[in-house]
Amino acid sequence: MSGRLWTAAEIEYLRRHYADTPLKEILEHCPHGAGGIQAKAKMLGLKKSAEFRREAGRRTSQLPQSQAHRFKKGSVPANKGKRQEDYLDAKTLARCREKRWSKENHPDSSKPVGYERFWLGDQTWYVKVAEGQPMVKKHRWLWEQANGKVPEGHVLVFRDGNRRNCELSNLECVTRSEAARRISARMTDEERRARLIKIHEHRRETIRRDRIRLHFGLPAKTKIVTRWAPRPKKVKT
Repeated sequence: MSGRLWTAAEIEYLRRHYADTPLKEILEHCPHGAGGIQAKAKMLGLKKSAEFRREAGRRTSQLPQSQAHRFKKGSVPANKGKRQEDYLDAKTLARCREKRWSKENHPDSSKPVGYERFWLGDQTWYVKVAEGQPMVKKHRWLWEQANGKVPEGHVLVFRDGNRRNCELSNLECVTRSEAARRISARMTDEERRARLIKIHEHRRETIRRDRIRLHFGLPAKTKIVTRWAPRPKKVKT
């Protein structure tokens, strides 16, 4: 840290540019050291934007030192097919066994079967239906218990629009296109435009990520970028 006080101009610059500007460039305008800038940003509640973090991750993933330490396709772990007794000495194995969790042990944060919680992220109730299994969406679980699995290409919707009401009488199974039509019908013109912008941004981000996967020889997670897959070169005869 520089040991001097921040000026009003430096604070204003940090507020405006911290989200999307590299630290090296910020240091040229705010000579308080990397630690000082990060501490000030935390004090002001500033964070890097999602776009900046994605771009930083993309650049890092393409560095030679990053690629050199990745598992290559076809790599086999050194302990594959072996028991711990085959590659651990007796002392390490005994210490390992002392620290293991038995089936009867449960962490303090564990919840009993039947526990429910409402997650504000997607406005959905979740319920714990079995030990050792992740929580599932309550409305979907209730529907499947009564009617079987939701058919492919269909989704469950709430008749009254209240996602907290998970009664079976309030659930309806419709096609994805019908669900999208109903959502669009309830939107204003501004909300509809904002939704389309968000859909296009998500599509572009999906294409970018799949292109990176194809570049490193990994399969794409969606079918959107299959036409960008590298084609075998033709051999002249």
